[in-house]
Amino acid sequence: AYIDHLFFRDFHDAEERLAQLATTLPAASSVEAIEKQLLDAPCAAFGTVSAALFHLQDNGSFALAPNAQGWPATAATSFSVDDPLVLRFREFPKPLRLSALLRKNTDLPQGAAFPAIIIPLVVDRYVDAFVMYGGHEAGTDLSPDEITTLVQLADAAAMARDHVRSISLRQQLEETQRRIRS
Repeated sequence: AYIDHLFFRDFHDAEERLAQLATTLPAASSVEAIEKQLLDAPCAAFGTVSAALFHLQDNGSFALAPNAQGWPATAATSFSVDDPLVLRFREFPKPLRLSALLRKNTDLPQGAAFPAIIIPLVVDRYVDAFVMYGGHEAGTDLSPDEITTLVQLADAAAMARDHVRSISLRQQLEETQRRIRS
């Protein structure tokens, strides 16, 4: 235990910070604040080179959200409704590595910024968004423990996004009811 603590202290501290963030995300007041934390915190904690979030659009495609980290302007800004990644998430909304897909990845960042893991944000069994995290600045891959922590953070972000939207819809309903009564 002592050796683990001595050699992996930074990693354990990063895991703890992200676990604390996951518990506080439901208190966020906006979807934008949640998404910013989902992108910024893992890059700072684990030293990932890139992080990008893609939102579901009305037409079934996914578009790049603001605040992407290390995501080059030449990289993908959207994924079509028929992209193999989108099709995969429709059937199996679970984290995946791009090597598991038969997909040309020429539209994604290269080198350490290449997505090491893609994690869907699932609300009511539907993928509402997905986040892509690159590897470490040193060029190494994410560890299984880091991936587990990122999945937990993404799950918390999905619940928090749904909670914020529910509050907003309730406020809109109450406002509409007030107008009708007036």
